Amino acid sequence: MWTVDPATGRLSEKLATDYRFTYLLSDRQGAALYGLDPGSPYWESNVRLVRIDPATGNTLATRALDADFWRIAVVPMAAPPSGAHNVWQ
Repeated sequence: MWTVDPATGRLSEKLATDYRFTYLLSDRQGAALYGLDPGSPYWESNVRLVRIDPATGNTLATRALDADFWRIAVVPMAAPPSGAHNVWQ
C-alpha cells in the first residue's frame, strides 16, 4: 500500500509493509481502510482481514480468516443488521 501525491501522481510512501493486499478499500466515511491479505499465493494459509488508519498506515485490527478465496465490498444498506454482529470479535 502506497500513499500518492495527488498533485504529481507520484508514489510517496509505502505503508502497512507487513501485508500484501489483494483488495484494499475505504469505509464510507474514510475513517478506515480495509484490506485482504491472502497470506500465500493461493490463499492457503494466514488469510487476514486488516483494518488500517488511513492517516498513519497503522494497523487498527486484524482478523484471521479460513483459508479460502475472499472478496470485500462496501455497499449501501437500507437498514443496519439487527442483533450483535462484530467481525472483530
